[in-house]
Order: sequence, then C-alpha cells, then structure tokens
Amino acid sequence: MATPFQVATVVSSPLYPNSIAWSEENLIAVAGDQIVTILNPDNPHGPRGAITLTAGNPFPVGIIDKKKDLVNGCLLSTCLSRDPRLSARSIAWSPAGFSSNGGCLLAVCTTDGRIKLYRQPYCEYQAEWIEVIDVSELL
Repeated sequence: MATPFQVATVVSSPLYPNSIAWSEENLIAVAGDQIVTILNPDNPHGPRGAITLTAGNPFPVGIIDKKKDLVNGCLLSTCLSRDPRLSARSIAWSPAGFSSNGGCLLAVCTTDGRIKLYRQPYCEYQAEWIEVIDVSELL
C-alpha cells in the first residue's frame, strides 16, 4: 500500500523551536547543530542545499561596562549564559522576490548572537548557499 508521506534524511536533528521553516518557493529549511539543510519536498531524494555555520567573534550580548553600567540604578540582577557550541538558534524565510534571482532569502540566527542572510547558489551543481550579509555587523 502506498503512503502519502515521503521520508527525507537530514544531517542533524532540530534543537530549537524555530528550527524548521517552509518558504514561499516550496523549500524546507531544517536547522541542526552546525548545519542548515534545505530540502525540496517535490524531490526529497534529489539535490539539496546546505549552510555550514562558521564560528566568529561572539556578538557582545550582555557585556557590562563596569565604569558606567554598575553605578546605574536601573541595572537588574540578571544572569546571562551562552551555549558554548555554535548552532542555528532560529531560521526564517523572506517573502519571494528578495533574492537577486527572484527567490527567497534565509535568515539564520546562531547561538553566538549573529544573524546572517543567505541566498540560493546560481549554479545547480553547488549545494552550499551563499552568505549575503551579516546583519549583526550593522547593529
């Protein structure tokens, strides 16, 4: 008996709630540890895309300037912690038409506080998606 479900294998399983996203171009992005796998539901065993995350300098989230912030009365007692492993924390697709080829861009937020935009490669023989911009650098 034929089943209406199709099976696709991903490199690593999703870790966070926003780790799976579906685009208007009918692509599915699944964020695992250090890789985001892009699948095409029309052809689950065919060509795929991938984004390999690379570690950089962590974005300075929660850094306290001891000279001016500690004397400020509105500073609450907060404990910030950071996951030492680099992984994709959240992913989201843009609407269709934002990429230079008319497709969707994929935004990836990592555990080191970076947000990067990626686009589909122009060449069909290349699986690795191309980084467009690191939005964190603009902040």
